Amino acid sequence: MTNPHDSDLPPDADRAIRDLAAKLVEQRLREQGLAPGGAALDTTRPFLDGQSETGPPSPDDPGLRAVLDIHDELQIDAEWTVWDRRGFTWWPHRHAQRVWSEDAVDSLGEVVYRVHAETEWGSGEAIAARERQAAVAVLMGSMSLAGAVVSGDELRWRSHAVIHEENRAWLTKLLEIAALVQATNVERGTDILETLELRSATSEHPTNGARTVPDEMLEALVGLPLRDDPPPVDDAELDEVVGVLEQVGAEVERRPDGLSATLPQLVGGRAMRLDLALGERASVGAGVRMTLRLPSFPETLGVQEFPLDLNRMEVHGEPIAHLLGSWAAALPDGSEPTPFFTCFAPNVTLRPGVLLNLVLSMGARAMWIESRFA
Repeated sequence: MTNPHDSDLPPDADRAIRDLAAKLVEQRLREQGLAPGGAALDTTRPFLDGQSETGPPSPDDPGLRAVLDIHDELQIDAEWTVWDRRGFTWWPHRHAQRVWSEDAVDSLGEVVYRVHAETEWGSGEAIAARERQAAVAVLMGSMSLAGAVVSGDELRWRSHAVIHEENRAWLTKLLEIAALVQATNVERGTDILETLELRSATSEHPTNGARTVPDEMLEALVGLPLRDDPPPVDDAELDEVVGVLEQVGAEVERRPDGLSATLPQLVGGRAMRLDLALGERASVGAGVRMTLRLPSFPETLGVQEFPLDLNRMEVHGEPIAHLLGSWAAALPDGSEPTPFFTCFAPNVTLRPGVLLNLVLSMGARAMWIESRFA
């Protein structure tokens, strides 16, 4: 079993749910006179889609090559794998995880493939209540490379990357680690599910039954290279990030541990902010945390969109940005809740150019928020 300190979930999660989620709902939902239940649910994709045990697909495109690379790097046993047309489902322990690529789509004139990793976590009708989705949104603030999405009456971990041939190598590595983060979080999060009044969404391999002994890969996060080193980001790389941000009209302040940028994109008439913090830590060790902060909750027809709503919109919208992290909510300095997207890139993934590309993805997310909710 994994070490509880090797999960993104905070050790005092129950307290976080009590103290923060209640305020999130009271201050942001009930002041609009909305009922506590009735959240929008995602029922568009069954977990096992066209399952087959005939073996892996041919690596005919960058999306499928990424899927096969993740399978190989995780050293997944054939006896715990079920293949389908563009991906696979496997059982690292008690919860199923699926990794697959969508078919090719055109995004801003470029052919891309959105590659997903998704892990079953909890289930139950209770997840439809806004209070429980608010509680999960609070927990998402400590995430690294995955976020929570509601699908029907199920709560799942989800990550995706928008892949083409030029970015496939480094994004596949990030998505591989995201898959490990998800698998670790679900095995750690049983107590949290009880607090949320949800059942643990365990399942069995259709042929080999329940997996009683966890895969050794669930211990892999503790042995990631460079996890205790300073981030491999030098001044020249940060200067490049600053230059790109300033070119698009951002006001940037450099700090010894990173930077803060006031972006030109607005929501509710106020600017968004992007923060980069070097040397932060998560379950994957040391790295760089990127946070896109919104001044207020975006609204659709006067109804505020909660963080899990935004995760769901990103999953099923156009492939604009990488979902390597999560939308979340926090109470800064005891004031009213504010939403933000958080992504944590561990040291092992920070080859030259990766930080800039993740910042560009955050910028695309900010433009999406402005165009969708302005």
